[in-house]
Parts: sequence; C-alpha cells; structure tokens
Amino acid sequence: MIKLNQLLILGFLAVLISVPACDLTSNDADETNEFTFEAAIEGETFEGVSFSRLFGSKLDVSGIKRIGDCDSEGVYFRMADFQGEGTYPIYRNAYTQTIGCDVGSSFGDAPDTTGTASITFFDDSLGIIEGDFQFDLTANYDFEDVKDEERFRITGRFRSQIDTTAN
Repeated sequence: MIKLNQLLILGFLAVLISVPACDLTSNDADETNEFTFEAAIEGETFEGVSFSRLFGSKLDVSGIKRIGDCDSEGVYFRMADFQGEGTYPIYRNAYTQTIGCDVGSSFGDAPDTTGTASITFFDDSLGIIEGDFQFDLTANYDFEDVKDEERFRITGRFRSQIDTTAN
C-alpha cells in the first residue's frame, strides 16, 4: 500500500514534470516574476520560482528551478494551521529532481517535523507571503556529497502568492 508521504511526493513530482510547459525562461529566478524561491542544499544554492497553495488551513510552498529544456529541481514543504505571520513547524517536505521531462526522483523526504518556516510578511487581501525556512531531510539516494540515508539540511527564503482554488 502506498503511504501518504509517498502520495505527496508523487504529487509534487507531477508538478515538477508539468513545469516545462510553464513560461520559465531562465535558470535563475525570472526578473519579471516577483514570486521567487531561493534554497541552499548542502552548500549549493539555487534560485527559482515559488508556488503556494492553501488547503483549508494547510499551506504548501514549492520552489522550482528549470535546468535546460526539461530538467528541474524543486523543494516542497507544508505547514499546518496557517494564520498569517508567525513561525510554523514543517511537517511534510521533499527535495526532488526531474530529468529528461518525465523521470522524477525524490532525493530526500521526511514525513516527520524536521524544521520551521517563518512567515515574515503576509498580505491577506493579495494573498502574498514572504518568509524563510530550514529543515532536514533523509537522502533516498546518493547525490552530490550526500550518501543514501544520510541527513542533510535545506535552508532558504521565498516570496509567493497563495493559490486558494483548492479551498
């Protein structure tokens, strides 16, 4: 039976696979896109675009960076009981890569609370949030300088507009 965290990761991978259809024209955050995401993963940094979605009181935040025509990498995390500015525990998170438009790999995930997200700005009327985050993951495979089953840390910041169509 597929576990809930596996379903969440599969859903996030589906988003990554669909990203090539988006108008993301740069390896770095598009200067015309005000919704940005920056992350540092084991000393390597990336900039991309940020997406947020509110499901009831659960807030999902994703950052995606296009690499070439089809490849991408992304970070995802979820906060519960979102109520605006403040600090929240992160209880779902992942780091993934999509290679060749259709092959996705989750390089790390943690279904337990492993970090925090701080919302430093929230405009309820526009649905815009800004904040920073940090969390630990357990590697599912060897990548970069991280070995399989080794813990690693991701830190970063984001500015995003919350999509509330799921409510």
